[in-house]
Amino acid sequence: ELAMRYGRPAIANALDRFAAAGVSRLVVFPLYPQYSSAATGSSIEQVLRLATARWN
Repeated sequence: ELAMRYGRPAIANALDRFAAAGVSRLVVFPLYPQYSSAATGSSIEQVLRLATARWN
């Protein structure tokens, strides 16, 4: 599944599909063309924030 921090398909939409499908484990691979702790960190934080709201 592909999801984007600032675009479509959005992370929230992908997580909704995962929750509906009964997914219980998620692996996230940021695919930025360069390393940036700010970009990678904000994306991981967004996934965690949204996933926590859906699964907890």
